[in-house]
Amino acid sequence: MAPSNALSIVQSEISLLSTALKCNARISFRGYQEEMKSPVYKNFVQLRSILNSVSSLNEVEPLVYLTPFLEVIRAEDVTGPITGLALTAVDKFLSYGLLEVPSTDSAEWVATHGPRSFRSVSMAVEAIADFGTQARFVGTDRSSDEVVLMKVLHLLRTLLLVPAGAFISDRAVREILQSCFRICFESKLSELLRRTAELCLTSIVQLFFSRLPSILWSSQKQWVAANEHSEPSQVSDQSVVPTHQNVDVVPDNASERLDVPPKCDREKTPDIAVATANEPVNPSVEEQSTLEAHAQEATQETCEATGEIIAQNNMESPRKTEATLPPANEAEVGNPTPQPYGLPAVYDLLHYLISLLAPDHNSDAIISVALGLIAIALETGADAIASSPSLLRLVQGDLTKNLLLLLYSDRVWLFAATLRVCFMLFESMRKHLKLQLEVYLQRLIAISSPDNETTGYERREVALDSVVRIFLVPGMATELYVNYDCDPYCSNLFEDITKMLAKNAYPVERLMSTHFLALDALLAVLSTIGTNCTSPDSGRQTCSPQMGESENLEPAKPSFEAESVPFRDHSVGVARVRLNRHPTDPSLLPSRDKLNAAKATKKILILGSDQFNISPKAGIAFLQKNGVLRMPLDPDEMAHFLRENPRLDKRMIGEYLSDRKNSDVLAAYV
Repeated sequence: MAPSNALSIVQSEISLLSTALKCNARISFRGYQEEMKSPVYKNFVQLRSILNSVSSLNEVEPLVYLTPFLEVIRAEDVTGPITGLALTAVDKFLSYGLLEVPSTDSAEWVATHGPRSFRSVSMAVEAIADFGTQARFVGTDRSSDEVVLMKVLHLLRTLLLVPAGAFISDRAVREILQSCFRICFESKLSELLRRTAELCLTSIVQLFFSRLPSILWSSQKQWVAANEHSEPSQVSDQSVVPTHQNVDVVPDNASERLDVPPKCDREKTPDIAVATANEPVNPSVEEQSTLEAHAQEATQETCEATGEIIAQNNMESPRKTEATLPPANEAEVGNPTPQPYGLPAVYDLLHYLISLLAPDHNSDAIISVALGLIAIALETGADAIASSPSLLRLVQGDLTKNLLLLLYSDRVWLFAATLRVCFMLFESMRKHLKLQLEVYLQRLIAISSPDNETTGYERREVALDSVVRIFLVPGMATELYVNYDCDPYCSNLFEDITKMLAKNAYPVERLMSTHFLALDALLAVLSTIGTNCTSPDSGRQTCSPQMGESENLEPAKPSFEAESVPFRDHSVGVARVRLNRHPTDPSLLPSRDKLNAAKATKKILILGSDQFNISPKAGIAFLQKNGVLRMPLDPDEMAHFLRENPRLDKRMIGEYLSDRKNSDVLAAYV
């Protein structure tokens, strides 16, 4: 809520800016005369007369008292210190709540707060975003110019964090993010300024993904409203979308709006277009310092889910080419009332962060920043990401691919940061990442194996610590056994990990931290087994769903109560047991007999696959004899066996399918 002295605050800032402009012009008499006639100074004179005729700031539209300050920010002939004063003033207006979001457009609100509407607030914040990302000023010296750029960053951060920031459009959000990324990745800027930009990005990412549940809910309501409008005869009495129905409001080709950063040198990060911050400034020569955001405006596409128009805008990687964004009035011609940002802006941000993780195209410094920002996104909105089909596709595709590639990095700090992101990712979304989790754990097994002489001690220690954290997740040991060891086409992941831990737990020469970490993981496994054995319903196997494809296995739900368990006759109880964060109905869990049968079938399938690699005919006969394949042979079942079994030799598969006798299987396989 705006303070009662809001009018006085604006008037004092007008006086300060006017005085600064006069003092700057009094260096020469001719400059003083020209300054008195400049549009920038005249705007403040006119604004002062307007404010003198009103009793409250609510009687004035926000753009009326903001425009003179914004013109100073984008004026090319104003020095950096004066631009900094204008930036500070606008930031103060936002922080004090002068742009109060109207609760309604009714007559009562207008009578109390003046003629302020959602449209006026959205136009005001849109103008602040446009002028802030196009800040221009006359450079003085490097340190002073960086102070101005730091104020620009602070203004953009404040604009997004205040309640009125929710009215910023997707286009303006992309420009703000692009400006922050350019400063963050410019190696010629000072460390303080680059870290300030990184902190601003951290706050923005945290804001976006903490708001993601409400953004998805708004998208669902828009989807329902669009369906009700298009098909009135089929509208049901239910006014909301069921919780299990995920509405995807991002078009399939939305990824085309973002470009992957160009390949850059490991020792140098991409440049950004900040003239006075890149080179020393000669005080006698006026140089223009520009904060520019590259944002190509592409054609608009209609969103299939909501029917709303989403502005296409490329968030390109930082490069040396300079480009100036279109003025705010030009951007408003096609869309006079900007729509608040939503899922497309979050999608573009996540897609861009994922592209920064590609180890072949980005330096270690850029990858480190991207890992930190993605970690913030997962900490604040992992569950919401899993409920959005478009965001989940990004996670299942490029994100996990780049993270698995980063596991081969030789830098310990980068390897540890990657494991941190992987842990948060698989802890929250492992239900949707079955194959990715298998590859991830197999890589950890290879790194942590004591037989691997190429891995350094530090990397092995970090990998073992990650394994311990995974096993400490409630129900994870059971999930690994059910979803992988009992799956006919997956590796014996739980068995391989326990064997690796057993080898690492035995000291050869002296005790080291890796031995204790391996023991901690084994004790976590034994604790899970003991808890399941002492549970009231120990006759059923507590397990989790088949991550990815299976429908008969659901996420694990412990069958014990989270309360202290008495230890023999002593009165001291053990610590409470953590519950699984992704529980399921116990009636959906497979029984122990089914799991034993699946494990036995998997052993037969492995033997049959080995025989198939020698002689396909002999391998099929062996599997039919043991009841794994039907007799007579079913073409669809055989095609599924050939397609899903990773143990089969591709050459033998080709020879089998090329036989004319197996044309039915070939047709089903294709």
